[in-house]
Amino acid sequence: MGYVATALPGQARLMVGPVSQLQDSLVQAARVQGSSAASAWRRAVLPMLSRILLWAGLLTFAKTLLELPVSQLLYPPGSPPVSVAINSYVAGYHYDIGTAMTVVALGEEFAVILVGLALFALITPRGWRRSLGATP
Repeated sequence: MGYVATALPGQARLMVGPVSQLQDSLVQAARVQGSSAASAWRRAVLPMLSRILLWAGLLTFAKTLLELPVSQLLYPPGSPPVSVAINSYVAGYHYDIGTAMTVVALGEEFAVILVGLALFALITPRGWRRSLGATP
């Protein structure tokens, strides 16, 4: 809950623009054509918001991975998260180990972001990519 509380305000600000541009008539038109509420949302809204939902998830992951204050408060004894471990090494004047851990953590974070973007490009239907302005 602590991580959600720290990530939610930033994600709300990130998504307010794209979500506010959606028209209610988009879902209503799908409902008039016979779609259920869930199907109307899946076919009309999800393609328009898929890219921003992906970026919001990746941004939340990137912010949370090396987030220190909440991690220091909530980690279970004996298994500190990477940010707490880095902080303890740097605080103990082991700058070489702390720096190496930071570089490895950022490399893994970058790799996860690239894999997420690649999976999005492979999994999403071609029409979604075309309607969002990406190359097919």
